[in-house]
Amino acid sequence: MSKKEFLEKLEKRLNILEEDERKDIINEYKDIIEEKIKHGKKEEDAVSDFGDFDELVKEILKAYKINPKNSKDKAKDFLDAGEELIKDGAKKLTDSADKLIKNISKEDTASTITNLFEILLKALCVLIILAILTVPFKIIFGIGNGIFNSMFGFGRLFEVLFNLLGILLFFVIAILLMYFLFKDNINKNNIKIEDKDKKIKNSEKIKEEKKVNNQTSTFSNIILILLKLFIIFVFIIPLWFVIIMGFVFLAILLYFLISGLNVIGVMLLVVGGLIFLIEFSSLLYNGLFKGAKVHVFSLIIALIFIVVGTIMTIQFVTGINYIDKAPKMRNDTKEYIYNINEPTEFDVDDGQSVIEIDNSLNDGEVKIEVNYVYDYVTVNKFEHTNEEGYKEIIFYSKNIMNGKKVYDMIIDNLKNNKFYDYEKLSDINVKIRCNDKTKSLVILDN
Repeated sequence: MSKKEFLEKLEKRLNILEEDERKDIINEYKDIIEEKIKHGKKEEDAVSDFGDFDELVKEILKAYKINPKNSKDKAKDFLDAGEELIKDGAKKLTDSADKLIKNISKEDTASTITNLFEILLKALCVLIILAILTVPFKIIFGIGNGIFNSMFGFGRLFEVLFNLLGILLFFVIAILLMYFLFKDNINKNNIKIEDKDKKIKNSEKIKEEKKVNNQTSTFSNIILILLKLFIIFVFIIPLWFVIIMGFVFLAILLYFLISGLNVIGVMLLVVGGLIFLIEFSSLLYNGLFKGAKVHVFSLIIALIFIVVGTIMTIQFVTGINYIDKAPKMRNDTKEYIYNINEPTEFDVDDGQSVIEIDNSLNDGEVKIEVNYVYDYVTVNKFEHTNEEGYKEIIFYSKNIMNGKKVYDMIIDNLKNNKFYDYEKLSDINVKIRCNDKTKSLVILDN
């Protein structure tokens, strides 16, 4: 066994120890092996000196007063506890099902069934309305994405943010719609019980009435629980995820600000949006479990931040001069010479190619000049026979610039209110020179 295999295996077997203790043991045995190797022993012999590996692990664990069998016993206890939990859950489900069956036989289940169908019809209405709403939302998404892609070189970022905000707005509309439609059903059972308790004076009758009400509300309670779970997993959890992503985006903006880029307006917009989303998620969560309470002051602050941030962001974005070309950098040219006597296709993956007639060249002679940004990409080529039977020569670029340099370049340009089409840095321009006769053999695929 090699030193690496021994140490990896030992670390896995000692995983029940604390990380610091485990690292100390691994480093100790690593030093012992290296010391033996320095004195002339082979790596395998140095490892074999420790004897049986399982016995070694047992001795180490005993030194830390840990019985290796305990971990297995704990695992067995955990599995037993899990099995007991499953059995208990199955029993509760059985009891609930039994209550449902008994509830069906009650005389006053008509109101419960009516309430059930009312909830189902309302849910169907919600689905229909949301399906209709997807049409204008798709149109808005299409228009918005088209505008951002045409106006800004960094349109992809704006497109993602625009789509996230649109999806969030759709969720908000859906939640509000569900709340207004189902709020009566949520409170109906509790109101009925309270009213009947006031009217019935006899304590025995009150107990009997509550028992009947609890049984007849089983269907409604199950539907409401399912509805709550639906809202949690479909709306609240995604909303929390958007909030987390918002804080990540805020951290990125803070880094931009430290780098000298004036993004205060965007930061105010994001902070206002986060306050609103946090308040809204809290309102939604508390409305389901505790009782909704609106913090008007927080919403006013959020609204102020959003309005001010939007104005400053628009000023910042509109003040940027977008230049539809790559920034000036050091260019270089590579030359290739081919002699062809049959149709040959020349293809450029990133960039464009043109033919230039040069009758000073011999028949079949093709000179190719590839111009590219030296500091950003390298030029490569690939030759093969395509499906049509022609020889095909493909020129393509490969990025080599460090991402930090690109980031610094973009920040410096933005400080000067300039933004270039940085994707064009990877473009290569290919000029194909040949005479008139050879031109008929050259096929371009741009």
